[in-house]
Amino acid sequence: MTFALIETGDMALSKIMQGIQQSFTQNYNIKHDRTGHVFQQRYKATLVDGDSYLLQLVKYIHRNPVKAWMKEGLNYKWSSHQDYLKVNTKSVVEVEFVLKMLGKVIKRGLKEYKRFMNLEQGKLDIKEFTFDEEELYATLEEVKEMKTNSPNNKYSVMQIIKCVSVISNMSLDEITKKSKNRKHVNARKAIVILCSKYAEITNIELGKILNISPSVIARIKGEGTVSQEVKRMTEDGIALLQS
Repeated sequence: MTFALIETGDMALSKIMQGIQQSFTQNYNIKHDRTGHVFQQRYKATLVDGDSYLLQLVKYIHRNPVKAWMKEGLNYKWSSHQDYLKVNTKSVVEVEFVLKMLGKVIKRGLKEYKRFMNLEQGKLDIKEFTFDEEELYATLEEVKEMKTNSPNNKYSVMQIIKCVSVISNMSLDEITKKSKNRKHVNARKAIVILCSKYAEITNIELGKILNISPSVIARIKGEGTVSQEVKRMTEDGIALLQS
């Protein structure tokens, strides 16, 4: 049995699977001098509608050879587990997305990934890495208790949030409110960008503060360009922090 974790984007999953099956069938038939179908049944698909479920699936897929008592176990040749361990950015597998969900930077994310896969001592609950929707919000008191300062960074997360709050003329409650309002979205983006440069905090921790998922934070950090408004808020935030 083959497992694949696919982000569909604008293209329908049926089209993606059709292309994969046709390409594989053609190559397989040529190699083995045969004709006809290779796959007997239609593929089965399950919607991944949350970060927690996504991480569980990654773990399930990578540990499947272990459950099947295959000799190679986690080192199974055709598993993407090795791509994660080697941080293979040239692979067809997008490893950085998941690693950045587990840690702010790739190096830390890789360490957390190994722990999550139980390659090191101790077993971890998935809740250590992700939060359910109702658990994402954090009060100001909880934020203050978080270890967001680092000897190598100049500003705390609270300083950054307060600066963006002043610039956007919004309170923390307004910024973290579940809303697609452009002003709210831009404020959160500015906070994420500033924190990535000036604070030591994981996507999980920041997601809890801003009431958004770690995957959204990873996506914001990976964006090559930002709107003029976000750029202005970020620049004003830096100036206010340094004043």
